[in-house]
Amino acid sequence: MEGALYFGSQKRKISKPMRPLSKNIIVEPTREESITKSGLHLTKKDSDALRYKRGIIKMVGVDVIGISAGDIVHYDSRAGYSLMVHGELVTMITERDVALVE
Repeated sequence: MEGALYFGSQKRKISKPMRPLSKNIIVEPTREESITKSGLHLTKKDSDALRYKRGIIKMVGVDVIGISAGDIVHYDSRAGYSLMVHGELVTMITERDVALVE
């Protein structure tokens, strides 16, 4: 992820692309289907209560094994934190937070 980095009112160009370190993973959360197989509609409260979220892997750290960019994963909804990277909202999690790779 290349781009500009802001320090106060100054704008500086990043010469190297940013990447997660170690076992960190950048994931873009995806919107879950709120209808079950049997046709029941889940409320937002019920959807938010689910333990795992679904997302697309954007970047992985150098020590991550078995997961690569573009994979769809289910990860612990209580794990990680959200951050803005070049105007895009992403979530940073660790490898151990991933429960399932599709």
